Order: sequence, then C-alpha cells, then structure tokens
Amino acid sequence: MKQEHQNLEKAIRESTQVLYQTTGNLEKANKELEQLNNAKSEFFSDISHELRTPLTNIKRAVDILERTSSDNSKYIEIIKRNSDHLIKLVVELLDYSRLEAGHLELKLEKTPVEELVQDAIIAVEAEAQKKYVKISAKLEGLILTIDRDRILSGPH
Repeated sequence: MKQEHQNLEKAIRESTQVLYQTTGNLEKANKELEQLNNAKSEFFSDISHELRTPLTNIKRAVDILERTSSDNSKYIEIIKRNSDHLIKLVVELLDYSRLEAGHLELKLEKTPVEELVQDAIIAVEAEAQKKYVKISAKLEGLILTIDRDRILSGPH
C-alpha cells in the first residue's frame, strides 16, 4: 500500500512537471504569435501608408490632366478609375490594421436605402449599358444606420 502511494505521488509529480513545461511552452508560443501578429499589423499599416502617398499624387495629377485635356479623356478616365480603386484597397488595408488594433471608428448615420441602391446602380450603369441592360429600383422609406463612407467605398 505504501509503495502504491509513493508510485502515485511520483506519477503526480511527473505529471505536474509535464504540465508546467507544457504551460511554459504554450505561453512562449503565445508570446511569439502575438509578436508576429503585431509585426504583421505594423507591416500592413506601413505598406498602406507607403502606397497611399504615391497613389494620391497620381490621382491629383490625373485630376489636373482631366481639367486641362479633352483629347485623352478616355485614357484619363481609365487611369482615374483604377487609381481610385487602388486608393480604396489601400484604405481597406489601413482599416484592417485599425480593426485588428481595436482602433477602427465608425461614423454611423441614418441613410435611406434608396440612396445606397441608386449609388450602386450608378457604379455599374456603364457596364450594364454595354450589355443593353437597364437597371432601376424604387425604394422608399427604409432607413439604415450605417457608416456610409465604408459601405460606398467597399470592394467592387
């Protein structure tokens, strides 16, 4: 009986030691994951800022060209549309970093759904016309509380 008790105590000590080692390893791995996550968030934030500056400069230059030149307007429109899209992607990267860091702030406001739908229709209207499709909607009275800028600048 005494031998069984000693064996049981020994097994408990060994199990406790393994548990402490496992806990230590998990804590170490958790710290490493946290550091990697912080590095990833910092990378996203840095790259977003680095991309945003030249894209904004390109957009400004295109706006100036658009005002001063009419013979290349088709190409200017393509550049403008694509630079706007890239800027939106960069903003989304920044938002993702802010969201992960817990710093994303929403600007909530009451918005008629009809306005959102009309904006969406305008966004795809040119493509629809190419395919001889007419898009229309009639919505009245439905109001949502949303961050309008984030809804309208979503991915296309």
